[in-house]
Amino acid sequence: MTGSSFDTLKTDCRSVFGPDDAGAGDQAWIEATYTPDGRTVGALLSCEISDDKRSGNCIPAAGNSCWLGDIIAARSADMGQSYSKGPIVASLGNKRTPNGSRYGAFTTSNIVRGADGFYTLAFLESKGVVRGNCLLRSADPLDPASWRGWDGQGFTLAMGTPESAQRCATLNNLDQPVRSIAWIPAKKRWIAVLAASQPGNGAGFYFSESPDLRRWSGLKLIAKASISGGPGNRQRRWIYPVILDPDSKSRNFDTIGHMDALLIYTDHSPSQGKGPDRKDLVAVKVHID
Repeated sequence: MTGSSFDTLKTDCRSVFGPDDAGAGDQAWIEATYTPDGRTVGALLSCEISDDKRSGNCIPAAGNSCWLGDIIAARSADMGQSYSKGPIVASLGNKRTPNGSRYGAFTTSNIVRGADGFYTLAFLESKGVVRGNCLLRSADPLDPASWRGWDGQGFTLAMGTPESAQRCATLNNLDQPVRSIAWIPAKKRWIAVLAASQPGNGAGFYFSESPDLRRWSGLKLIAKASISGGPGNRQRRWIYPVILDPDSKSRNFDTIGHMDALLIYTDHSPSQGKGPDRKDLVAVKVHID
């Protein structure tokens, strides 16, 4: 989407990164971008490296679907109109263990600028190995090789190798993929937003706060929502929640300078076999106490 302001955004459906760009028959989706100058853009992508139709790396048991994923980098030199594929940033390898169907690094939050570098959260999942959000830091988001994962004491892990990725210290209270993080100067706190289900409140959109991106508070409900598509993902659901300040002073919208912001999410309505699914991007005003 492009426009001179949030209110003037218009959809541009040209593909900027497709299967041909991912290579080897893989599929990849842009998860996060960061630009220092409005022209050069560093990106992190979720790349599916195997599925049920390509079982060379993934041989599921009968009735057990298999899903492998990596986080890869990409870069644009033309304001995000096209991207070139970069190296792997986070991976658990290209052969899953016999346990579970999801194996790998699957999603990231946005990329934010902190006091001592740039940060993102990557969600890793492998039954019996690691599951949760790993904190990564970079000195330069345009340099994919600079990303390092948090090991509980420091940023020492080159997460592109499975041995290092397995050692990441997953963050407390964030047990589902985090879609956005932002700094709130007035509160001197980071806020993370995710879809989750919690005892007492059920399914919905939640937030957590942190002073340093390492220690996170328990989840608090923003709004109840149906976040599961049910059997075969054929039920309507609300997914991919983020909080954004359209008037942020940051070029990358990683700060919230106004207590009135927007909760943005996707309303996904399956077609039930009658054409393509409908996916609407919805923005709702929220107030941050």
